[in-house]
Amino acid sequence: MIVLQYANGGTLRDYLQNKINENIFRISWADLISIAEQIIFGLRDLHLNNIVHGDLHPKNILIVHDDNSKFKVVLSDFGSASKSGDSVISIHGKYLTIEYADPQFFIDPEMIEPKFKSDIYGLGVILWELTSGIRPFSKVVNKLAISYLVAQKGKREKEVPGTPSSYVKLYKKCWSTKPKKRPKIEEILRKLEKSKDVVKTIQNSLSSFVR
Repeated sequence: MIVLQYANGGTLRDYLQNKINENIFRISWADLISIAEQIIFGLRDLHLNNIVHGDLHPKNILIVHDDNSKFKVVLSDFGSASKSGDSVISIHGKYLTIEYADPQFFIDPEMIEPKFKSDIYGLGVILWELTSGIRPFSKVVNKLAISYLVAQKGKREKEVPGTPSSYVKLYKKCWSTKPKKRPKIEEILRKLEKSKDVVKTIQNSLSSFVR
């Protein structure tokens, strides 16, 4: 769903920060997968309408709670990185949030506009962030150094222990430096289904053990 509405749950960044208690991040896999799936569906709707988001990051993703204690995830603020308050840079007049920006902007001098695969890169970073609760490269003081670390050194955040391997493989494919290696939306949805199945199996096994 792609709408602009009152986000009574704040942004995804707010949501993740609220899940941190005494420096421990806690989120259920059911909620994590639901958020990931809704982001992907929203991105798919954009791409089907030939729209590149261009600045996908947690402050541009809104959480809307309904009366049944459920929530919707909506995408917003296409291309408004200049308003985000994050680590923003300007490339060819386009404002980008550096932690989620396609590395090709720092590699290919002819790349002057975000592309569909640029959205996929940002999605991959967000999928990792859903498991960690923290911004990528949060310990890097010089944010401009992130572009060098990612584009030239191939640095990425480490996987969070306990994350299903299928989910890790998915976000790593999404944040590949090479756009051609990044999966399309439909493939991402199929891969996410595998992660859902793994989580269900683990939960069922734990339930059987408890009984």
